[in-house]
Amino acid sequence: MIPIIDNCQPPLTRVPNMTATALTVPAKPLPVRAGLPLIGSTFDLAKMGSLGVFIDGWKTLGDAFAVDTIGRRLVVLAHPDMIQQVLVSDRDNFIKGAAYDEFRKLGGQGLVSSEGARWKRDRRLAQAGAFRQM
Repeated sequence: MIPIIDNCQPPLTRVPNMTATALTVPAKPLPVRAGLPLIGSTFDLAKMGSLGVFIDGWKTLGDAFAVDTIGRRLVVLAHPDMIQQVLVSDRDNFIKGAAYDEFRKLGGQGLVSSEGARWKRDRRLAQAGAFRQM
């Protein structure tokens, strides 16, 4: 459950049986984890931690859901195909934004938390090391 997308719209989905150039249509709205009015799940995040809130949301809402906090909506993805789409296939369409600031403080600016040219450079380095033959 790594990808957290800050203040984003629902993901787009391709229309079945259409060519690759077909228009995409918005997918159904994401379910939102229950929280208090105006502050959403802010208290739960403080009490349970982000991992606890994300696991609770995953168990009750499924592989893609939103978590509201004060002034921010986070989108959490748990399915491997969704994570690959966000981190690899369509990475230019997703901005990690402020949601990753805390992660960057703990883990640094790495493959998961970086974007743009830095992400591309880090990915090439990681991929080269993963496929080196001995």
